[in-house]
Amino acid sequence: MVPSHQKPVKERALSKSNQARPVGKKKLHVKASYASEDEDTTFTPEWNDCRRNITDALIWYKKLRKDKELRDKFSNQHKMSPRCRGLAFDSRVANILKGSIMVSSRPKRVKEGPLSKSKQARHAVGKVVRHVKVHPRGICSNQQTAFTPEWYECRSAIKEALRCYRRLLSDKDYRERISKDHGMGLERGKPSGIGQHMRLANLVRCLGKWVNTAKQIGCVGGIEVGDGFHWRGELCIVGLHSEFQKGIDCITSLNGSKIWATSIVDSGRYDSSTRKVSSDEFTYCGEGENPSFCGFKKLKDQKLVGGNRALRNNMIDRKPVRVIRRFDNIGSTNESGYKFVYEGLYQVKHCWKEIRMDTGKYVYKFNLVKLEDHLQYEPQWKVDNVRTRRYH
Repeated sequence: MVPSHQKPVKERALSKSNQARPVGKKKLHVKASYASEDEDTTFTPEWNDCRRNITDALIWYKKLRKDKELRDKFSNQHKMSPRCRGLAFDSRVANILKGSIMVSSRPKRVKEGPLSKSKQARHAVGKVVRHVKVHPRGICSNQQTAFTPEWYECRSAIKEALRCYRRLLSDKDYRERISKDHGMGLERGKPSGIGQHMRLANLVRCLGKWVNTAKQIGCVGGIEVGDGFHWRGELCIVGLHSEFQKGIDCITSLNGSKIWATSIVDSGRYDSSTRKVSSDEFTYCGEGENPSFCGFKKLKDQKLVGGNRALRNNMIDRKPVRVIRRFDNIGSTNESGYKFVYEGLYQVKHCWKEIRMDTGKYVYKFNLVKLEDHLQYEPQWKVDNVRTRRYH
């Protein structure tokens, strides 16, 4: 009988790290790597940020499922149904997260794309660059050929949504038929009024044609630098700027403790709202206490709240903001007589407060500079097609 301490051990397969190795050599501990087969590099900082965002989103998803008061608070902010069960309940909780902040995806490796100056220097001296070269976030130009199939699908959806919206504006019979099918009254108000445009944009939403519905910081899928839009409502439909009237569009963190600006529109609502320093730098005036819209109301100093606080947080956290400008459009076929043009991503460099000369009240000013990766791209909408005077 074999003693218990000498019983044979069953054989099992050994991993590569545990297989027999030559005598005298130390055992090498293999570090786990999750990179794909064609990538022999470490994770990029963007991937790690995305991983943290996913973890935070899952934590908040579980909190919202358990905490009824927290769930009702967020659902009221996003105007969602207060009661639902089963799959509808799961969808509601997911939509609350979607409305608060969007989790970004891992950047995809591409064959082409500009490099930053630091990476160009390392390539010049022949040093090995460990990070995967990724498509710079926010660059949307026809000079880039490395767009993904999803990007082109999104662009096709944008074109279809804009065709539908413009047809609703121009074709009265089509507008009445679609509005009747969805139980929406659209006959009140002028065809060019902001109220009419908001109702038509919401009708396009009912048709399920809105694109990029989740707010996000950075570039928007299917949008290129230089793309032009006829109406303010089109910016909401494509997800470029979701506010119909406000010049600063914002996004809040999951816990509501912080707010950032996703995009700004220079539409000329404020007198001398912008001051152009150079072709890639300008000064933007904060929102609130506009003398052109306050009427007989007594003006006050601008406060560091809402969009003003969001732009300041963008400066502190170094988050980019999308910039859309309004130009006079000569010879256009649309009734608006102007055009909104997407000019790319900008960085908020400075923020200060100064006295406005005509009112004597304090206003906030922000200095914005175009991102380095956008400097080499010329917008498709050329200056020759618009007036040099802008709505300031």
